[in-house]
Amino acid sequence: MQIQSHIGKISWTLANRSLYFLYFFVLLVQINVLKPADYGLFELLRNLNIWMLGLTDSLILQGLIQFGMIEEERGKVNTITLILYSAILISVSILIYFLKDSLSILFNEPNLVNMAMNLPLLTFLSIPRNYIIKLLWRDYLLSKVFLIDLIYFLSMTILTFYYILNYQNLNFQLMVNILLIGTASSSIIAILLAYKKLEFSFIGAFSIKKLFGYGTPLMLQGIFHSLTKYLDVFIVQYFFNTGTVGIYSLTKNLYRFFDDAISTVYGLIFPATVKKFVQSNREEIFAIMTKSVSFTFVIFLILVIILQVGLSEYLITTFLPEKYYATIVQFNVALIGAIFLPFLLLTAIITASGKTQITMIFSIISAVISTVGFVFIGIINNSDLIPIGIILYNLSMAILTYIYVKKNYGFPINMIFRFLYDSKEFLKNFFKRVK
Repeated sequence: MQIQSHIGKISWTLANRSLYFLYFFVLLVQINVLKPADYGLFELLRNLNIWMLGLTDSLILQGLIQFGMIEEERGKVNTITLILYSAILISVSILIYFLKDSLSILFNEPNLVNMAMNLPLLTFLSIPRNYIIKLLWRDYLLSKVFLIDLIYFLSMTILTFYYILNYQNLNFQLMVNILLIGTASSSIIAILLAYKKLEFSFIGAFSIKKLFGYGTPLMLQGIFHSLTKYLDVFIVQYFFNTGTVGIYSLTKNLYRFFDDAISTVYGLIFPATVKKFVQSNREEIFAIMTKSVSFTFVIFLILVIILQVGLSEYLITTFLPEKYYATIVQFNVALIGAIFLPFLLLTAIITASGKTQITMIFSIISAVISTVGFVFIGIINNSDLIPIGIILYNLSMAILTYIYVKKNYGFPINMIFRFLYDSKEFLKNFFKRVK
């Protein structure tokens, strides 16, 4: 895998992720004028929406990439995936809306009714944005993905400062308005940018049965994976309160840098890995596997050490109000889990080989272990240790995935430091050319 041949894709991907990084500072502004309870309620809504989108992504949109690689099938693949994606999301959001009173009683939070009432509109507005972004990723049109996310974050940034200037603070409903307008704006620009790619037909051999056969194990995997990534806030709500959800959500948003980095790398290597499996190019598969894991592992390890020795405390006390200082301990605990994240990239190899049931089983095992951890922390009522659930999931998933990949594809443990060796060789060759 020659990095030079992917510079354009990597550049646009990094530019896109820089938007998430820049918006993080807008989030800090929002948090400074938000009560932890309001922020917690907003994060319950946002995480529920992301959970729904994630599951349908696994069930439907991964198939958009997998089967859409065949040119003559694209029209039918696009049609079937869009219809099913929309129908499932809208149906689930409406169901949750009708269950709003029961949910508020179960989680001992009356304001969950307001959360459920906003969910259907947010879901509806999210469909064009998420569907088209996946379609553009399939064809590596990453400059257009960047523009869609630019509009998304820019509109929310403008509205954030507009509300603060006019109201001097933010609350749950104002945060919802910001999210709705940002989602609607990016969906509109997505349709305008990708309308030539929106080819639809019912001609072809592709079938719903084929789609579900591929996507169902991925969705089942996603259900369990999401327990620690999105639905964990509901476990926290059940055992603690909305204010604690706000503190934990801030911890997760700080930790999100590592999750987003892994998602970015995964998004880059998955289509390439599928292609190499089609070509039966085992050498390239090994290169993709070892380089991606090694690169992220070395970078993550350095960052975790720096943050643990005092940088995280300095940043939180400098940029956040005292009401959020409880995040310091939680974030330092969560950082331990980031060390194991790079090994989760190996699931791309397993998925691309078509053995999605393997990653499904690994996710189930890891999720059960993680959920037990979350529940145990809830029972002992120690909010500082809530992120242990994240650590347990990442650790379990890393161990299981590495053992499988090492056995079936070969991955010597010393390869996690391949990035250092490759960098040394690159610099050596670079200075030779300079001389």
